[in-house]
Amino acid sequence: MACAVVVRSIVLDRFLMEHNELNTMEPKGEKLRFQPDTIKRANVYARFPVSVPSSYQLFLTGHVQTHEKIFELHLATTDVPYMIRLTRIERLLFDTILLHKLMKHFDHDKANDRERRSRVVLGCMIQHRMTKLLIDVHPQELNLIYLLGRAGGIDQYAWETSFVGAASCARTVCTFLETNQGRVFLPSVFEDCMLGIDLIILNNKRDNWCVSVKAGRPNTPLVIEHVHTRPNDEDPAYKSGDRRRIFDGAREMENLYDGAFRSCRAVVGKTNGNMYDLMVYEADVKHLQHFIDTDRSQPFVRREPFAEANQEVTITDAA
Repeated sequence: MACAVVVRSIVLDRFLMEHNELNTMEPKGEKLRFQPDTIKRANVYARFPVSVPSSYQLFLTGHVQTHEKIFELHLATTDVPYMIRLTRIERLLFDTILLHKLMKHFDHDKANDRERRSRVVLGCMIQHRMTKLLIDVHPQELNLIYLLGRAGGIDQYAWETSFVGAASCARTVCTFLETNQGRVFLPSVFEDCMLGIDLIILNNKRDNWCVSVKAGRPNTPLVIEHVHTRPNDEDPAYKSGDRRRIFDGAREMENLYDGAFRSCRAVVGKTNGNMYDLMVYEADVKHLQHFIDTDRSQPFVRREPFAEANQEVTITDAA
C-alpha cells in the first residue's frame, strides 16, 4: 500500500511539472492592462518580416515535441528592440503574433506532411498562449486584441478563429474556477495535437476530467456533457468524431499518468451577440456545479487503448 501511494505521488508530481495551471486575476479590478503604446507596437510588429526556422530541421521528423521545441527556441531568440520592456501579458500577445506569422508561412496548397504538422503544432501553441492572455487581460483590451487580425502580415480569418477558440477555453476555465471544485490545467502541445484535449481538470472530490472545448452558436449558453461511451467508428451522429477523439484521449491519459480521467465535451455559446463572450454567468456556474456533483458510478463501455475497433470491455466506473 505504501509503495502504491508513493507511485501515485510521483505520477502526480510529474503531471504538475509538465502542465501549466490556469488561474484568474481577482478581483476583476486587478485584471491586467497593456501599456499605452502596446497595441500600436503590436500592429507594427505584425507587419514586421520574420525569419522562419530552418526547413531542414522541421523536415527531419513529424515528432510533435521536436516541432514544438524548434518553435519555442525561435521565439526565445527572436530579437526585437522593445521586447525587453514587455510585461508578461504583452509578451504573450507578441509571441502569439509571431506564431501566427509562422503559421501563415506553412499554409499553402503544396504543403507536405511535415509542414502540415508544423501548422498543427503552431495552432496549439497559439491557442495555449491566447487562452492565458484572455484569462488575465482587462475586458477593455479584448476588442483591441481581436481587431489585431486586421493588421497586415496576419491572416485575419486564422487570427479571429483562434481568438474565438481561446475565448471559449478561457470562459470555461473562469466558469469552472467559480465552483471552487479543483484545479485547471492546459494540456501539453502533444496532448492537444494528438489526443484532442483542450483543458484538464483535477477535481477535489470526484473525477478528473479531460475536456474538449468547442465554440457554440450565438445566443446559446455553456453546455457540458459527459462522454461516457465511445461512439462506433461508423456512427454518423452529429459530432460523434469529436466524442470519439476526446474519449480515446482520456483513456490514453490514464496510460500516461496512471490515474483516472473521464472525458467530457464543453460547447461554449455566446449570449451577448458578439463574436466572443468571456462573461461568467451564474446559470453557467450552477450548470457546471451540477455536472461536477453528479454521481457517475454506473457501468459504461469503453475500448481499451490500442485495442482493435471491435474489441470492447465493460468496466465499473466507480466515483
